[in-house]
Amino acid sequence: MKIKRVLFSILLVLLLSVNANAYITIRLGPEYFPQTSIGRPVSSADIYVGIPDTDPEIVANQQTLYVQQEDGTIVAVAQPISTGAGGVPLYLGSPVVLLAEGNYSLKVLNKTGVQIYYVPNVNVASDNPYFDYCTPGYLAVDQGAVGALTTIKSCIDTLGANNGTILLKHDSGGATTTYTLSTDETIPTNVSLEIEKGSIISIDTGKTLTINSFFKAEAYKVFNLTGTGVVVFGGGNLKEYYTEWWGALGDGSTDDYTAIRAAYTCALNSKGGIIQFLGKRYVIDSVIEIGLAGNLDVPIVFQGVTGSREEGTILQMDAIATGHALFEQNQGAYVYKHRFRDFSINGAIAGSEVVGDGDAFRIAYLNDVHFDNLYITSCNSAFTVTNQDVDRVTIKRSYFAGNAQDVIFLAAGASYHMSFESVQFYNTKEGASVEFKNGSRPKITTFRNCSWISCGYENVKSEAGSNIFEMFFDNIYSELGCATGGDYAYDFLSGHRNLSFRNSDMYDNGCAEAVVHLVAARNYSFYGCSIGLDNTTRAMDLGTAVGVDTIYGLILIGNVFYDDAAGDTILVLNNANVRQITSISNWPSLSTMEIPTVFEVSNYYVDSLKGTTFVPRLNAALMTGHETFTAHDGMTFKRDAGGVARNFNPTGSFITGHMIFLDNYGGETITFDSAGINVDVATTEKGIFYYDGAAWRAFMVGIP
Repeated sequence: MKIKRVLFSILLVLLLSVNANAYITIRLGPEYFPQTSIGRPVSSADIYVGIPDTDPEIVANQQTLYVQQEDGTIVAVAQPISTGAGGVPLYLGSPVVLLAEGNYSLKVLNKTGVQIYYVPNVNVASDNPYFDYCTPGYLAVDQGAVGALTTIKSCIDTLGANNGTILLKHDSGGATTTYTLSTDETIPTNVSLEIEKGSIISIDTGKTLTINSFFKAEAYKVFNLTGTGVVVFGGGNLKEYYTEWWGALGDGSTDDYTAIRAAYTCALNSKGGIIQFLGKRYVIDSVIEIGLAGNLDVPIVFQGVTGSREEGTILQMDAIATGHALFEQNQGAYVYKHRFRDFSINGAIAGSEVVGDGDAFRIAYLNDVHFDNLYITSCNSAFTVTNQDVDRVTIKRSYFAGNAQDVIFLAAGASYHMSFESVQFYNTKEGASVEFKNGSRPKITTFRNCSWISCGYENVKSEAGSNIFEMFFDNIYSELGCATGGDYAYDFLSGHRNLSFRNSDMYDNGCAEAVVHLVAARNYSFYGCSIGLDNTTRAMDLGTAVGVDTIYGLILIGNVFYDDAAGDTILVLNNANVRQITSISNWPSLSTMEIPTVFEVSNYYVDSLKGTTFVPRLNAALMTGHETFTAHDGMTFKRDAGGVARNFNPTGSFITGHMIFLDNYGGETITFDSAGINVDVATTEKGIFYYDGAAWRAFMVGIP
């Protein structure tokens, strides 16, 4: 659609003059064609010039377009002519000046063919947008007042409803030229503001400069905020805020906190935008609080520059104390729609690689907040989830290396829908890489395409009472876990529900006990996983306390268990009450008696065992007299009567369906339940018995 001339004049500065050859110079005051929606150059745009009040994209309506090349020669060119990455017209790869022979219409399409501008009639005599420049005098005491000298206020009053540009020139002869604003002032939509490098607007305490128009300044200091003075860009006309505008240096030594904080405050007050960092090292010695009361649903992006870890954007935190973070939640404020992407955070103590005291992020009360392509190193933690109401938070394409811990969920939390996607955890130094504290209560937490390499302790650890509800590990990879210490690579203590591993490889060979530890929970499942036992004695441990740790539902389907030594154990039922195990298509099959031993039994019972025959050879013992057993003494027994016939009798209560496997490998008969069914199991034979709720029954006896 046609853009009204007054809107176009806010965004596109076309200065026209008649040269010696009677051409009209189509010259860009800001030196590029800006994109209306984001205030950036329109790269790869197509420019058409035609007869006034016609559509110049139509060939029949076009007038001859000329360009003046860098050597001064003028040639006629075909239309359209395109812009480069900086929005400047190019001919034969070089910047040129566009020329016409009188009044003209103008049309600009972006690289996808969408119309950005259409001006039906640029009249040389009167319709030249921004033809009038107004230059205030820097010596004026208050740029917001009218006095003897030209001020920003007097420029606005003079231009009235006409289009124009206020140009703040650097002409004081000193290092900077300061324009002081001691009164609230608003730049209207019809007046653009252009600031030369070296010119600075100083805004007094309690005063506000509101800019509602096109704004031009590169990445250099243009604002000096005295006390509580602020800048607001109204109407959403600006989308990028350079921290350099407020004086950030990014020199690796100067504290840039004040400038970065001012840029963030400006973006919040301006209803959103991008906090743009350059490829520098910014030192930040104070906490940047995220969120302000009353500014909840404000889309903010902290945007860095990608590159190598030493060439991209680096935020260096040198003095963040224990219990605090570089980015920390403003207590009492909810934060929505924030993004953090494409930068590094280094928490190392200045001049060393020693892990710092502070965290990179301490988050709470977040909704729809995302972290993308971050490299976080040498911090106390990359993320600490401190409180309730963390919902729809995603951390993706990020790398955490050399932190004391990577992610900590503290007590009194309640995170919902928190997702880790393509995150690499490496060389955690002082504790579990990801840890859920007692009372953290995470709900629907996903780890997808993540990896843990050479982490010093547990890869993932949950304390008793952390009450995990729905946690999914999909296509993860881990190796060399517990390199410094720790019993388990994945340690899940009591109070969890719905924990699932899918299509994952776990080769954590430094653990003292097992790769996976599961205690008192409901619905654990492993689908299509590979679990290696190198230097680790067991793949899985279930339970810790006799008669207490009840696990409801363990599903093992299509898994592969690797080991490096005969005698390694795949699954240990350690004092656990396990209700319903389903095992299908695993290797080695959980139905075999092969070495490595499949099940190690210690004080447990199983309600039902689906998809496998449970006949491992364990608990081998030489009997020295008659023996009794309880429901918690195991299911499988391998016995030698010791040269004399013996009795092997149940005692106490058993649940319906409880099964006993008795393997007599000695030279004398063993009688099962001598006071009840009184069934003999002959030498070198086996018997299978079950309890029907009232009495024991022989299921199968005499198996060789």
